[in-house]
Amino acid sequence: MNEKEFFQFAKNKIFLFQSGYNVQGKKDGPINGWWRVFLIGGEPENYLTVIFNVDHTLTYPAKLGFLPGERKWQFDEKNQQINLFDESGTTLLSAYSLPADFNAGHFILNKVNDPTKRYLAFTTFDIFKKKQNAPTFASQRVVFLCDGQSVMTEQEINQYTVEHCCEINTITNNKVSVWALLNQVWDLITQDEKLKDLCVFLEGRPDLDKSAFSKKLVIKTTNKHQQYIAGPRSDVIIVLSQLLTLHYRERLAEGAELHAPVELLSQVITN
Repeated sequence: MNEKEFFQFAKNKIFLFQSGYNVQGKKDGPINGWWRVFLIGGEPENYLTVIFNVDHTLTYPAKLGFLPGERKWQFDEKNQQINLFDESGTTLLSAYSLPADFNAGHFILNKVNDPTKRYLAFTTFDIFKKKQNAPTFASQRVVFLCDGQSVMTEQEINQYTVEHCCEINTITNNKVSVWALLNQVWDLITQDEKLKDLCVFLEGRPDLDKSAFSKKLVIKTTNKHQQYIAGPRSDVIIVLSQLLTLHYRERLAEGAELHAPVELLSQVITN
């Protein structure tokens, strides 16, 4: 990997920092065997995050009471690692390995010679202005929101993605039908073979239990406040394909009543 290739991976992503202990020196909440950094600052709750910028600076988007010493980055092609420097760009403060996949669904940068410290990569999000037509997902586990009522605050998304080790893609749009949004989801997941575990919310805000990211397909339609399809990518593609096919048949049939996605899911289940 060279510097250009690394930045292609790092751009449009936000990285969550995790270490063996939090800043108070106490262990805080295991996530798949790791301990997250949990900060108490000007805001009630914050996670230490960083963005790699094209000008080789580092940006810390969370409202912290301090800034870490690492302010600039360089890619070391010889040693195949990412070096983080102080503000002057002359003092090397830490170094991280190349992006590596791990089984909880994210790509990570491990600190060289200290694997208890690492960065997890998330796709950046803007819940109010998301215009990215073809996002590059850093995670293999993604939640899609297809309902205008599902919009979450940035703090809610931060906490949710950490607790469930996933990404949230907010493709909500009150002016576009849920069917159009489902078409967007189908396009995204069929084109990105890296994705493994998916959850597609047809209605309602995410409030997943562990079964949603199990290794089997879960279709939930009984709760009027929460309707979703979840499971391995291959299964979700099959269900969405069947659902969209039923919708197209209704549109082509003269005088046929058009049903909402949740209403047609029952036919998919019985078939």
